Amino acid sequence: MASCSGEHIPFLGQSRPQPIPPPEPINCPEIPTVEEIPNTPVSGQVYGREFSLDKSDISFPKLRIQHGNLDPQAITVRFVFDILIGASSPVEPIEYNTSKAEGTTYAYGGRYGTERESVWDYRVLATEYVKNLQEDSDVDHYTLWSYGTSLENPDHRVFLQIGQRQGDYLPGKLYLCVPKMATEIQGTFNAKLSLGGGTFVGD
Repeated sequence: MASCSGEHIPFLGQSRPQPIPPPEPINCPEIPTVEEIPNTPVSGQVYGREFSLDKSDISFPKLRIQHGNLDPQAITVRFVFDILIGASSPVEPIEYNTSKAEGTTYAYGGRYGTERESVWDYRVLATEYVKNLQEDSDVDHYTLWSYGTSLENPDHRVFLQIGQRQGDYLPGKLYLCVPKMATEIQGTFNAKLSLGGGTFVGD
């Protein structure tokens, strides 16, 4: 993602920043094969700007892919993928959910089709926000833009392959293209297994 310019960062006493206008749409190519997805950390463009993977984790049923940290000098982009791996409840151990996800491939769009019965019922949420620096506000962060995807968008392209567990991590490969949001990212991740809570350690 491009370097953060001061015009998008709120400083003490200033009003909240204006939402970033939508970018020009892009064309989404065919989903690459798993061999064609590069063996490098997830990168590409998000909302028309550069994106690179800083960290990822899985707290079932959610895989989170993030660029940046919640600190005063960074804009953070966080993707949340809902991985629907069957009926689950909060009392099920993480080992149970991990075993169901290992070695699984989820795909939607392009050569994989868009029929609900034949593909993973996926949802992706992406939000970009900055830390709120105003002393007199109860708001923790400002959202600059946010979008979600679902099965109602046949022009989307999604491919997610989860590998075999390695200690406390699940490796995988990802391709995602959302034309209207000028978003296309691909590459590998090594997601730390987490019990949940909604935030990464250190945020």
